Amino acid sequence: ESDLYIVTPSIRPTGRRWKVMLKFSLPILTHCLTWLVFISLDGLIYWLIVALSKRLGEMEPLRVPVEIKVK
Repeated sequence: ESDLYIVTPSIRPTGRRWKVMLKFSLPILTHCLTWLVFISLDGLIYWLIVALSKRLGEMEPLRVPVEIKVK
């Protein structure tokens, strides 16, 4: 009986198709979000290293008096 009727495709997916698309897209989205977290963390660590080396480069060297007494 289904061969007798013509099915017109719809632009809006049905509820069942949404679930299938979500099941397919979920691993892709989590993979992309994981990489985004790693890239952001890498950028923040790089920024921290640059900021610290700039601040430490502006400081004057630390002078520690060392005395050795030999008897």
